[in-house]
Amino acid sequence: SAAYLAVLNFADPEDSGVLPSTFTNTGLVNMANGSTDSLLAIEGDYVGGGAINMEYLNDGSAADQVEIGGDVSGTTTVRVTGTGAVKLFDDNFLSLISVEGDVADDSFVSDAIFPTTGLVLMNFGRNPNDEQQFGLVQSLNAASRAMGHIVHITETASAVLDESISPYVTQKKVDGKAVQ
Repeated sequence: SAAYLAVLNFADPEDSGVLPSTFTNTGLVNMANGSTDSLLAIEGDYVGGGAINMEYLNDGSAADQVEIGGDVSGTTTVRVTGTGAVKLFDDNFLSLISVEGDVADDSFVSDAIFPTTGLVLMNFGRNPNDEQQFGLVQSLNAASRAMGHIVHITETASAVLDESISPYVTQKKVDGKAVQ
């Protein structure tokens, strides 16, 4: 069993790491390198206690990945950074970490601050459809149905639809006259 205390840094976007034995993270695994295709594969068990920095595209098309072939113990803080326009992910989930062995609900947590307004809300957590995965969970914001959020909703909806929403928005008329 090996313990890695130093910073594991994926400075080159083409870097990926495969670790054959137990990996103990009491420091920082920095996968944040401006690219969303870094991979850390651990063939054995993973012992948490440190942090992992990861990146993803807000449209769900790419993300750094951690794959663990064994069991997970301890708790790791996952710091995620997204770039680009927000779109709905397939199945409202983007996998960042997958585990083949035993893993607890609190094995991976995030201190990322996600927006609490807008049409699409996001947080970090366990995949509701696969308990072996952790990543970004999306939901539609029920509060955004209120008229006060209409501008933000149309901007977000336009980005989600990947086309202009203006053809779907019409001017309100009262007695045949346009109303502001």
